[in-house]
Amino acid sequence: MFVCKNASLLNNGLGQSYCIMVPEGYGLGIWRRIIYSGCKAIAEREHLKLMMECGRRVFPYDFPNTVAGQKQSLDQAVSYLENDYCLKPSSKRVNF
Repeated sequence: MFVCKNASLLNNGLGQSYCIMVPEGYGLGIWRRIIYSGCKAIAEREHLKLMMECGRRVFPYDFPNTVAGQKQSLDQAVSYLENDYCLKPSSKRVNF
């Protein structure tokens, strides 16, 4: 098992994180121990919000002039169109 502590993003400790690499097959056991000990797991959306609060830029979200940023923006637009807009009845859609 490999553990690496990342520095906090602000002076008050906000954004402190760890990178943990465990052998195959031990993930669920380690995951449960970490969560039961009081650690909080966050997903991509919360990570992006945390980086915005700390004033940090995240690639490719904050770099729209790059190829990866344009691809991510296009994927996000297609995802919104497929998952939110088209699934609603026409009377409930936002009128653009």
